[in-house]
Amino acid sequence: MIERKTLVMKILAMVATVISAAALSACSIGPWAPPPEAVRAAGSDKAAMADDGFRDIALQHALSDKLSAEPHHWGNPVTGRYGTIMPVASYRTSKGYYCRRYLEHLYEAGIGWVEREGVACRDDRGVWLPVAL
Repeated sequence: MIERKTLVMKILAMVATVISAAALSACSIGPWAPPPEAVRAAGSDKAAMADDGFRDIALQHALSDKLSAEPHHWGNPVTGRYGTIMPVASYRTSKGYYCRRYLEHLYEAGIGWVEREGVACRDDRGVWLPVAL
């Protein structure tokens, strides 16, 4: 499991990346600059971090705000990746932590749809942290 300080730093870096990507999109002539194929062709680590940022923010929203079986959609207009996160069950551990099991559908260019199952538990600060299955 990721240490709290490391997770907070990762989330802050991802949020900064998402804000930067949104600002760049707002400055362009069209809503999709740079073109997704150019970003994918470059194999940009920043683009992958932006995808992680969009996905991680979506995970927090889905698990905090959605009922079970209610999907939360997300997308990165820069890379063209998008997905859905849907909580499927909620429970409380013997130590008192709230946890949720969720399904995730992610569209990856060149691969197609990928389905993942995960579990995340809410820490004392209210942040949902994915745990190993």
